[in-house]
Amino acid sequence: GAEAYNTGETDDPSTVGVVALDDYTLQITLEEAASYFDSILAFSTTYPVRLDVIEQYGDLWTEPGNFVGNGPYVLTEWAHEDHVVLEKNPLYHDADSVTIERIELPIIVEDATALAAYERGELDWGAYPAEELPRILEEMPDDLVRLPRPGTYYVGLNTALGPTANLNFRKALASSIDKRAILDAVLEMPWRVDACGVIPPEIPGYQGCGNVGYPFDLEAAQGYLQAAMAELGVEDPGDITIQLWFNRGNEDVIESVEEQWETNLGIRVNVVNMEWGAYLDTLDSCND
Repeated sequence: GAEAYNTGETDDPSTVGVVALDDYTLQITLEEAASYFDSILAFSTTYPVRLDVIEQYGDLWTEPGNFVGNGPYVLTEWAHEDHVVLEKNPLYHDADSVTIERIELPIIVEDATALAAYERGELDWGAYPAEELPRILEEMPDDLVRLPRPGTYYVGLNTALGPTANLNFRKALASSIDKRAILDAVLEMPWRVDACGVIPPEIPGYQGCGNVGYPFDLEAAQGYLQAAMAELGVEDPGDITIQLWFNRGNEDVIESVEEQWETNLGIRVNVVNMEWGAYLDTLDSCND
């Protein structure tokens, strides 16, 4: 199948189970039933791309005039790190339903800058820093739009190296984070649901708290920690040090997690703020 071909176990592409029946039909044969497969096909990694365009333009295939897509808009301008312009695609299959002819997307890195531009009337929509939410709710509550955005924020752990390779230590870390406090006091977003597992409430398959995950429980956390220390041969939790890497935009949450781990478990946490590219490189090489 696809996994065997991807890992080099076979070099026969006919075993992958993906066949183009014609110019507009792709047939995918699975090894077993998967009711969620149609949802996977909605991921951006499955969007169709023109191989001939990539071969013709190389790394420039995504530039205006080169890029070929099948969405409701055409990429007509892209000033890197400044702005993007999209214009209505007359060849879109449902073009009559596309009522906005042109969209200008300024590239704004800082949420505070975006909010200031919105308040000056320069943006129709923009993000905002979490710390500005109380002011927004007080001064312009009608401007705030809340939409379901299924997703889960989580702390990824290296399960192959270091103390986080120990299962009981990972359980201790999970059980010592008061997620409700982070939502209420740090993010000031009490309407959000504290995560119990990977699947959020809006997604089919959500299991609900009490069925999965490790709730905030300091007594349980200490039990897991003591078991981990015995397995790791450590007598003092202060001798355990972990690094916590993060990228821009999560400073307050990371600071809270760091404080809770150090206070509730007595371990040491080194926080490292990384540029996104360096963060990805570190993830790729952390087990080398």
